[in-house]
Amino acid sequence: MKNYLVKLIVLIIFIVIHFIVFSQPEKKPLLLYEMTWVEVQNYLQENDMVIIPMGSIEQHGPHLPLGTDYFIALELSKKISAQTNVIVAPILMVGYSEYHNGFPGTISISTETAEKILFECVESLIKHGFKKFLILNGHGGNNIIQDHLIDRIAQTTSVNALAIGVGSSFELSAGIDSCDWHAGKHETSVALNLIPDLV
Repeated sequence: MKNYLVKLIVLIIFIVIHFIVFSQPEKKPLLLYEMTWVEVQNYLQENDMVIIPMGSIEQHGPHLPLGTDYFIALELSKKISAQTNVIVAPILMVGYSEYHNGFPGTISISTETAEKILFECVESLIKHGFKKFLILNGHGGNNIIQDHLIDRIAQTTSVNALAIGVGSSFELSAGIDSCDWHAGKHETSVALNLIPDLV
């Protein structure tokens, strides 16, 4: 009887927590480009963190959009923002995708150009008071860009930067067969969840 009551109480607690969590209206993510300068100024009085998604525009088979990597990074960033109230600053949709240039629509820039653009944008955000940068990479071709960017921020500024996602210590696809990732069943599943209207 005592064991039954404990299980019943745990079940009730689980149901209450589930109800509280899932009955909350979904919060709107904070997207830098949708905010006014006054809203950003007010935000910086309470928080100094920003999420920068990185992706690419390249082929993802005949069934996924060219912007899949960017869309996944952006949508994951927006989900994090909705839960944490951290601003998302989408800066660059393209990345290094030279090896996909045989497919129409692919846009590739050099790793040096991407790093320069991203770093200059980070410098601009630092001037306004941002001090914590979360780089969310959705494209393997950007790994070197991500590594150089994080290192450059660490070596030349007094702010903190951390990478999550593809190619980082906090890999989002850990345990997934890398041979199946690009436009395979795993990436397609993620796309179906995050951008179903484009799949």
